[in-house]
Amino acid sequence: MRLFSLQGKILLSVFLSSVLGLLAVVAGNYFGVPQFVSLLSGVALALVACFISIGLFTRRIFLRLQALQGGLLNLLDDDYSTSITRDGTDELDELVDYYNQVSEKLRCERQSLYQRELLLDTVIQNSNLALLLTDSHQRIVYANSQASQFFCDGDAVQGLFLQQLLEKAPENFRVMIAEGKDGLVSITEESIPEVYHLSVGKFVLNTEEHKLYLIKQLTRDIGRKEIETWKKVIRVISHELNNSLAPISSMANTGKILLEKQQTEKLAMVFDTITERSNHLKHFIQDYIRLAKLPEPKIKEVAWSELVERLCQQYRFELIGDLPASVAYFDLGQMEQALINLLKNAHESESAVEDIQLGISQGREIVMTVLDRGRGISKATMENMLLPFYTTKPNGSGVGLPLCREIVEAHGGTMVVLQRQAGGVEARLVLPNQDQ
Repeated sequence: MRLFSLQGKILLSVFLSSVLGLLAVVAGNYFGVPQFVSLLSGVALALVACFISIGLFTRRIFLRLQALQGGLLNLLDDDYSTSITRDGTDELDELVDYYNQVSEKLRCERQSLYQRELLLDTVIQNSNLALLLTDSHQRIVYANSQASQFFCDGDAVQGLFLQQLLEKAPENFRVMIAEGKDGLVSITEESIPEVYHLSVGKFVLNTEEHKLYLIKQLTRDIGRKEIETWKKVIRVISHELNNSLAPISSMANTGKILLEKQQTEKLAMVFDTITERSNHLKHFIQDYIRLAKLPEPKIKEVAWSELVERLCQQYRFELIGDLPASVAYFDLGQMEQALINLLKNAHESESAVEDIQLGISQGREIVMTVLDRGRGISKATMENMLLPFYTTKPNGSGVGLPLCREIVEAHGGTMVVLQRQAGGVEARLVLPNQDQ
């Protein structure tokens, strides 16, 4: 409990000094000192006593204020270990108590925050995602171990500019990061195709815009899911074979009985049913054989006008720009099939026909791009769309995009699928230009 406030202590010092001066005047008069001299001596003694008492008192105040100043400077330097000892029961000691409470609270919160940061960093460093965080100048302010391994074989990348990392990255990967779009990219590493998913996010940190790049390798996931998918496919094929062969066998037996009874007027219906089920089974199996037995591409000289003319006979689209003047070298039939699959997807995406476009450029690489303004692709579909037989369409076979990927990789190229910023999808086929 506070006995005296600072103001009270100052007033008490003045009062006691005044009493001391008064006693000096009384003593002077008692000993016969002239009144003027005794009064002057009393006033002087009172002032000296007042200055001494207030000086001693303010020195204690100054020392505590100095301690508080030092403690606050430590807080500014993120040092929360300093505590100040009480020296009395006045307002300054209450202020000291408040400082100690604030310092202890900040120390506990700092320790808790450090533990959370340590836990988060441990999780991020051991994640299978490659993570890059860049500031508004594209300087890398944070990267986990997966990102260091992906870009620099384990060397530190923090502090570098993003462009420095991308100098050694594959061309299509550089393009996709430069465009800052979510999507899939296929990269050939040591003759083994690897599939990656890129996710890009933006947020403001300390009033500065930052970008977060997440790169996930999907090859293992796709491989594992492919095994699961093949098991499902075997079950589907077995089911479809049974559904077709059973009525064919039944109708053949019925036809045999009708022949024995010479009821030939019903044989036409029997043969029609057998033909219909046989054709259904034939088309069903051909869809899957196309992916399983893709032949080696027969590389020949191809005129771009011929390819575009053949595509126009299948689907409507708008051609972006002029066709390259020089010829290209690839398997015309396979590349036509790949582009037909992409155009088919564009028409089934609920995009307006006038928004479906085909772009062709030829330089160091050949780039064929199909664009639409349809409903786009969800994140889950984006990660699974290259799986054989994966489809979100009621009557889809799940063969189209995996077949495109197989065709492009057989030509030594890559396929990239991106979400467009204003809606829709961009599918890009990148091939080496064998004419270079």
